[in-house]
Amino acid sequence: FGPQTIIVNVRPALIAVGSSSTICDTKTLTLKPTIVSPGNGGTYSYMWSNATTGPVATVTANYAANPNTYTVVVDDGCSIPNTSAIFTVYVNPTPNATFTPVKSEGCAPLTVQFTGLGDSTTTNPNPFFWTFSGGSVPASAALNPQNITFADAGTYSLTLTVTNKYGCQQFMSDPIAAVAYPVPVAGFFPTPQSASLLEPTINFTNTSTGAVQYVWDFGDYSFPSTNSSYAVSPNHLYNNVGQYQIYMVAINSFGCKDTATTTIDITPDMGIYIPNAFTPDKNGRNDVFMPYGYGISEENYKMQIFDRWGELIFTSTDFRKGWDGSVKGSDINADRGTAQDGVYIYKIQITDLENNKKLYVGHVTLLKQ
Repeated sequence: FGPQTIIVNVRPALIAVGSSSTICDTKTLTLKPTIVSPGNGGTYSYMWSNATTGPVATVTANYAANPNTYTVVVDDGCSIPNTSAIFTVYVNPTPNATFTPVKSEGCAPLTVQFTGLGDSTTTNPNPFFWTFSGGSVPASAALNPQNITFADAGTYSLTLTVTNKYGCQQFMSDPIAAVAYPVPVAGFFPTPQSASLLEPTINFTNTSTGAVQYVWDFGDYSFPSTNSSYAVSPNHLYNNVGQYQIYMVAINSFGCKDTATTTIDITPDMGIYIPNAFTPDKNGRNDVFMPYGYGISEENYKMQIFDRWGELIFTSTDFRKGWDGSVKGSDINADRGTAQDGVYIYKIQITDLENNKKLYVGHVTLLKQ
């Protein structure tokens, strides 16, 4: 026999390799081995260390077991030995942050300061990103703390995204982060706006909306016992001349308040009574002729008495000093100093409390008994 030629088919070995990757805790990752040498190139079977079968395995990162290691055995049904691939998953932690306050309540406009509280991993700049639904949009959602003003009444929700230095994120939401209560609208008007001391009662008509309670301050501090009221539409009697600032506070069922104010004027009124006769007999009844009145300035007063020939016989600048029948200061019991029965002329000049001058001229009868 001559030389023999033997043909041997040598198949390439079956070789698969894994990989390493980095992912955040609780995130999922798909693993797939890479066949770098095909073996017989036939149908491959896979058996993963987590009991998955198939060419790919979907795993969830677990920071507590960092790093996570997975192995897959690949078999082509022929190659001996079969091959295995190792995957290493490095897991970064997610943030463990909180925020305050959890819920805020108050009257609109309601301003709340929300503060994110991070952990040791949130050392990167601006790790907090705020989103408010139904409320004011912050000027910069990445600022911390956030001062948000909820201008309108309503319920507002919050979503907070926290990103740490590894790029891992935590999502928090609060469906009732803030409740802004409605505010009543206070309003009223006085009737009349200005009154004199002759009729100094002012009626107040309440036009408020959305309120259940009212507190009034009439500005009349000289009478503190009657200066306030809790009535819906009260009235108030003023006893002194002046300008008064009225305040009314309207309060709703949430305790939210609104204030209305206005000013009223109580002006002086003047009245004067001048007798037409008197009897200066010193019996204690009607002995002196003098005017009586109210709203009169006693500092600017003058009374003159003239006889029938026009001669001035008596003058007084004291509102409380009248004419007792004497003539030019003489005793009325003296023969020459006593005015005789008859009719005399008076001129009375007065000034009211608003500095308006008035002159009264008339006749008074002197009768002796």
